Parts: sequence; structure tokens; C-alpha cells
Amino acid sequence: MSEPLSRELFENRVKRRFQDLYPHQKNIQMILDHNAAQCARIAALEQENARLSSIEDKLGEAAFQLQDKLATLTAERDRLREALRGATVSLVAAIALLERGGIAAKRAAPSNKMFDQMLRDYKKSVKSAQAALRGKGG
Repeated sequence: MSEPLSRELFENRVKRRFQDLYPHQKNIQMILDHNAAQCARIAALEQENARLSSIEDKLGEAAFQLQDKLATLTAERDRLREALRGATVSLVAAIALLERGGIAAKRAAPSNKMFDQMLRDYKKSVKSAQAALRGKGG
């Protein structure tokens, strides 16, 4: 059996061992620090990814709602266009009857001047409606 080590010898051996391990400990600590930084970066990226995914979901929902609204507005525009087309045709026919009605038609109005103004207004409305139907505004 070997003799017990003196305290001084024991401490010297421990110090040497520590000195041998110390450079490795520094490397290990650097690796741990680097890994911790990487983990923090990954966590931040995952959080940003979740935030962007949420935004993407909201944008997708908004796009769907806009498409739905566009379809509704297109249908409404088409319905109004057909109604305007029908009203314009009726107005053109009424103007033609009034113009051919002669004196009897003019007597139905309070005055000749008012009758003539009404015809001008009707014709102006027809032109505006026709322009709107062609897509050129009123």
C-alpha cells in the first residue's frame, strides 16, 4: 500500500489537475455560452415566425373577405346596370311619345316652357345613363 499523501502534495496535485482542466473548462464555458446564445436566437426566431404566421392568417382572412365583398359588389353593380338599362329604355320611349304628342302633350304640362325644360332634362338623363352604361361615368 502506498503511503498517505501529505496535505501539501495533495494540494499540489489538485492544483495541477485544475490547471490541466482549466483551459478545457474555458472552452466548455465558451461552447455553453455560444449554445445559450443560439438557443435565445432560435427562440426569438420562433416567436417572430409565430407573429408572422398570425399576420399571414389575418391577411388571408382579409383577402377572402375582400374577394367575397368584391363578388357582392359586382353582382350589385350588374343588377343596378340592368335596372338603369331598363329605366333608360323606358325614358327614351317616354320622350319619343311626348315629342310626338304635339299640343296635347304640351297641354299636360303647366306651361310650354316647363314642358320643353322637362324634355331637355329627360334627354340629359338619358345621355348620362348611356354614358354610365358604357362605363364613362355620368
